[in-house]
Amino acid sequence: MAARRVRLPGVAAAAHRRVRRKSATDFKDQDRSSHSLYLYGWGDGGGGPEPDMIESAHRLANVEGAPHVQLGRASEFFASAQREARNLTTWVGELYFELHRGTYTSQARTKKLNRRAEQALREAEVWSVAAGADYPAELLETAWKRLLVNQFHDILPGSSIDWVYEDAERELGAVVEAAEGVIASAQSAVAGAGGNLVAFNPNSHERREVVEVDGRTLLVEAPSCGWQSVGDPAALQVEPVSVSGRVMENGLLRITWDEHGLLTSIWDKEAGREVLTAGKRGNLLQLHEDNPKNWDAWDVDADYRLRSVDITALTEAKTETEGPLRASVRFTRDFGASRLEQRMVLDAGSRVLRFETEVDWQETHRFLKAAFPVAVHAPRATYEIQFGHVERSTHTNTSWDQARFEVCAHRWADLGEAGYGVALLNDCKYGYDILGSVMRLSLLRAPTHPDPAADRGKHRFTYALMPHPGDFREAGVIAAAEDLNHPLRVVRAGLAPGQSRSLVEVDRPQVVVEAIKRAEDSDAVIVRLYESWGGRCRAVLRTSLPASRAYLCDLLEREREEIAVNDGRIELEVAPFKVLTLKLVP
Repeated sequence: MAARRVRLPGVAAAAHRRVRRKSATDFKDQDRSSHSLYLYGWGDGGGGPEPDMIESAHRLANVEGAPHVQLGRASEFFASAQREARNLTTWVGELYFELHRGTYTSQARTKKLNRRAEQALREAEVWSVAAGADYPAELLETAWKRLLVNQFHDILPGSSIDWVYEDAERELGAVVEAAEGVIASAQSAVAGAGGNLVAFNPNSHERREVVEVDGRTLLVEAPSCGWQSVGDPAALQVEPVSVSGRVMENGLLRITWDEHGLLTSIWDKEAGREVLTAGKRGNLLQLHEDNPKNWDAWDVDADYRLRSVDITALTEAKTETEGPLRASVRFTRDFGASRLEQRMVLDAGSRVLRFETEVDWQETHRFLKAAFPVAVHAPRATYEIQFGHVERSTHTNTSWDQARFEVCAHRWADLGEAGYGVALLNDCKYGYDILGSVMRLSLLRAPTHPDPAADRGKHRFTYALMPHPGDFREAGVIAAAEDLNHPLRVVRAGLAPGQSRSLVEVDRPQVVVEAIKRAEDSDAVIVRLYESWGGRCRAVLRTSLPASRAYLCDLLEREREEIAVNDGRIELEVAPFKVLTLKLVP
């Protein structure tokens, strides 16, 4: 059937006269369109239309007194809607769904495996392109499809029964294993066999980071979307990091904690200011009672904030690494029937304070969050979404603001005032709340329906705090979140010290390379980029990949416009949050 505005009749709808009439009368845009779309059949994964539904639709197609029905494809509907388009209504901003907020956190192991699978497949594509011959297209396609199946709307959100997650964890684990195998083979093909260390960086910015290899801590460098053989470690200079008593500091930050292992101060040496709110403690773990009125695994009710306990008891604190390149302290906490161990890590030259966390989670109907009260005043906070970010209020002025007491984000959220901000990063979490100046990340839930033992057991995850002068854009928050999710891979290989190669680099930091892969229907290479700041720019992409011609394509890789390639140099006009798909033809 054809239409401009789509009305979804529910998870299951028959093609009967009464239901069709209701669909037509409920259509909100009759002054703009004479067509509406009616989706019928068993939805929610239930198999689509049954034969009797299709027969009913045919028989009632042109009955007097009933809406006229034309069976057809969705593509036909959208084509007719486009032809008829006039004065379309537009919504600007987020269409926030005021329900099912618990799905950002439920079934944390599946969510982590999903994130790992996404990351590993992205890297597998990049390094397979670098390796050249024998691109594993069939293997990668199979792995992507397995991942996508497990992103079904009752699997990834955490709202299925227990055996679903047994299957999902097994399937996603297999995806990660397959991708890691591709990565290892491709990197071996690129760098060869040998005893030298080579650092591989899949992200589209240069990196200088501390890594641990064979029990040694090293400072290494790697170019954008490329690799570099590790030279003399002493040649790279950085102000060291150290631990003394309850103080950890490098050249940028000084962190202090109390006898409970809670942060009492984060002093920004460069900005000359305190990061935490005066008198408040950071990295405070808060345990809430979590008994939603409906849909246990799906929902979090607004009044959960009224019932909470601050976890302050400290079982053990132990300094593990004292510098000069990496400092770390391990804190152990026991609460309820659970145990949590955190390794607080600060590297030399870094603004990112990491909390590497292991939990044996044995709670029921509890909601665990990590809180950071920060000395930043801002009416709105910024959250990463796919290919961009969105702003949300930090107050409860209106009913819409009040409804956003738990929100979704991908790898980071940032709270910033003029000249300064604080980012909260994660490697596998999706639920946040920022109220006033308190930033919180949702860590774990413990619902009992439909899975009676949801999330019980062991979990490993990392989150991080990044104080920064200036706006989150210029401060490199997006790059820092990418780096947390894609650590440098350092492997033994045959490249001579100092050898390096960058597959792709872009001269504007707001233009992020999201994918480098083989084209679906040719030997061309696809480079997918997006503008991440929300502004316009002219960018220059440089590539060492063979490229005699280049085309801008749509997301299906269909060529739309040829653009000039001059000695591996391609100029691009990029609009705010624009996604660009570039095809490089050898």
